[in-house]
Amino acid sequence: IFYWNGYKIIQITDNDYDDFNSRISKQDLVWEGFDGTNWDIYYRHKNTITNISHNGFDHFEPRIKKGKVTWHGGSEDGSDDEIFYYNGTNTIQITHNDYNDWFPPEIFNTMITWQGYDGTDSEIYYWDETDPIIRALSDNSEEDAFPRISDGGIVWKYRENPFNWEIMYWNGTDIIQLTDNESFDDRQDIDKESIVWR
Repeated sequence: IFYWNGYKIIQITDNDYDDFNSRISKQDLVWEGFDGTNWDIYYRHKNTITNISHNGFDHFEPRIKKGKVTWHGGSEDGSDDEIFYYNGTNTIQITHNDYNDWFPPEIFNTMITWQGYDGTDSEIYYWDETDPIIRALSDNSEEDAFPRISDGGIVWKYRENPFNWEIMYWNGTDIIQLTDNESFDDRQDIDKESIVWR
């Protein structure tokens, strides 16, 4: 892993294993790295590197925002991927179920969203450290996928049929279907209350 601080390039890691999926928020860095046995999540803050995920299972695709980190990885039962959160001090396992929660979680401050399997199809979930209850934003018989989050809410795509995806938006109170057509709407993103897709 390498880091450009505006003046020079700094080599952050120097080991015999692979490091992938680096992300940055201000001067804090996060990435997934192999330790010879499994993949872990590493966090660099003020020149100190900490393994924030080590539990003997693989962990992947970290996301960081203002010193808060989320990712998905193996849990103690070893049967499926769960969602994890590092609040700057402690690592918290958010989900505890028998299905995969993954495609990587997205974070904005203390708020996290992810795509998880419910036993039938994928749904969109939301969690906030200030009110730590898992909320299902979707609950239907079709796929809901690839959520994005900002302080303006959460946006994702919903499969109306195998050839048609629509864009959905949760503004913190209501869920709004933004598109209603016969097109394949996807690649959605959000910043505050502005949303873009193709």
